[in-house]
Amino acid sequence: MAVAYNLKKTLGGSLWKWIDGEEKVFTVVGPIRAGKSVTNPRSGIAKAPDVMTVLDAADANEKDILVGAVLRSSLTENYPDDSYVGLTFACTQGAVKPGTRYKTMTVAEVEIEAPTTKKAKK
Repeated sequence: MAVAYNLKKTLGGSLWKWIDGEEKVFTVVGPIRAGKSVTNPRSGIAKAPDVMTVLDAADANEKDILVGAVLRSSLTENYPDDSYVGLTFACTQGAVKPGTRYKTMTVAEVEIEAPTTKKAKK
């Protein structure tokens, strides 16, 4: 028999991965922070990627998401002093723009509409 449950938080799990062209809608739970240090196999240099904890609008689960340079600058330039925390965003990552090293990304602050409930007729 299967057990039904709601996931509260994944402990030590992997990052919520970006897929080019796929929109992610999430509410930022915590500010951008340094993640676990990872050694680059090509250069041998250890670097900690930027991550942040978000609440996935699709399934209401907390997830850690990788914050690339474009997303980081979009958030920190437009929302000083971590004021993006608590806000909801729709983001779509694109392919690498020719002549650059960075992937394109659209970032928009959004409001999620509350579900409407139908009143039962008497």
